[in-house]
Amino acid sequence: RAISAVDMFYEQLHPNMPVAVYNGSAVYDMDKREFLSCTYLDKDAKELIELIDKNFKEFVYAVYTDTETCFGDKNKWYDMYFHVTNNETICVKPYWEADKDWFKIVFVSSEEEILDVRKCLENSGLDDKYDFIQSGEAFFEALPKGASKGNAIRKIREMSKHKIDKVVAIGDSENDISSITYADIGVAVANAMDTVKEAADYVTVSNNEHAVKAVIEYLEKNLENTGE
Repeated sequence: RAISAVDMFYEQLHPNMPVAVYNGSAVYDMDKREFLSCTYLDKDAKELIELIDKNFKEFVYAVYTDTETCFGDKNKWYDMYFHVTNNETICVKPYWEADKDWFKIVFVSSEEEILDVRKCLENSGLDDKYDFIQSGEAFFEALPKGASKGNAIRKIREMSKHKIDKVVAIGDSENDISSITYADIGVAVANAMDTVKEAADYVTVSNNEHAVKAVIEYLEKNLENTGE
């Protein structure tokens, strides 16, 4: 998520650790309001947007910088994305006007068409420069090479002044697999993608049934029994 979309959770939870943002492209200190680690897309990343624009009509792209989420058009996919992400920094302007460094590009379309967008990008021969990942049924992302939630969590763990005995990661989409496999305990929600469930140590309730609460209760019970 963008920093503005993390804010509402920060205000409720006040985490005592930095957070991974932009799908792991950066690590951010919410208290100090500063980046601790950043990985940006190659300057040629516009070629991805141009490729999809050439081959597809029903989609919208979003370019993420540290201050803006720039949508190329305001259409039904824009409205859906705004509703899902609660991102307050969304603006509508072409990618060539997004002149700050790019953390990631998100392509949004129908569930059926996003699969074709995925095939197009994965078969483009550009996977040596970018990582491609699905972050929702209708969302497909281009990230800097090596950027992931798992790598961001590893960096947070290394930066911490406190010893972190166990990392727990919970997820539902493909972009969560790296964090689930890195974590000491990886959890998939019941309505997660099958690939996420396969990567997890166990499956909890769906993300519509207070999954985080269920995981905490499960860990308290089971770690207490094992003495960990």
